[in-house]
Amino acid sequence: MNYRPPGRRCSAASIARLFTLLCSATLASHVAAAKTVAEIEELRDHLKAALAYRDQAASEANAWRTQQAEIDALATLAAEEHKRLTRDLAALRQTLDALEQKRQTLATREALRARFVTLMNERLPALTEELRAQHTLWPDVLQERTRANLATLAEQRDAADFFAQQRSLEAALAMLEQAGEFQSQINRSSLMRALPDGREALFEVIYLGLASGYYHSAELRIAGTISFDGKVWIWRQDDTLAAPLARYLKILDGDAQPTLVNLPVEVRRAEGSQ
Repeated sequence: MNYRPPGRRCSAASIARLFTLLCSATLASHVAAAKTVAEIEELRDHLKAALAYRDQAASEANAWRTQQAEIDALATLAAEEHKRLTRDLAALRQTLDALEQKRQTLATREALRARFVTLMNERLPALTEELRAQHTLWPDVLQERTRANLATLAEQRDAADFFAQQRSLEAALAMLEQAGEFQSQINRSSLMRALPDGREALFEVIYLGLASGYYHSAELRIAGTISFDGKVWIWRQDDTLAAPLARYLKILDGDAQPTLVNLPVEVRRAEGSQ
């Protein structure tokens, strides 16, 4: 504010006295009664003083009105600023609440990660060795499908990092999922195998999951069944299956119309096989 109070001030009593003097009905009598020059001069001085006090009072009133307007404007600005600060404070509290929730969530995740790493450190080596052993017993086509995941599992086995452990678990689960898919499907593969006389021949192999299947060589007209005994795949020659297997393979290749093909299926039971 640019208001500065005036240097001279008059009392309310003085202003009232002069105002009464000026406005009194006897003013004319004072003027008429003035006879000497000194009295006229004194009366003129009083009139000048009264006018000066009137002007000073008007100036002070204007100054106070200006000051009051400035104070009102500042009060309005202060109220608006208070509202803005209140809104900002409410928004800040919401942000702090959200950050606290995120902090708690992160703390929970970190705790879960630590538990996960501990569990994987305890179980992953045994799981890796078990899958590695199973991998060597799986059919060649399944071994090829799971080779990349087995390599990832072996690379991350001894890592203590959470993300490395996560990759290991994902690789192990992927291998198990691939094995499950293979188990539920009929899979076909080509395999070189040594004959009893030492020669090698190319066979078409049909896997019925991970338990049994058939093999066939069109060139040698050799066929038979395969079965897994828990350790190795056993091949049993049965050339009577050559013709139906040849027909079945042509159907798979799209070279023959689909038709019913009778093939024996081995079903393993706890007491043996049939």
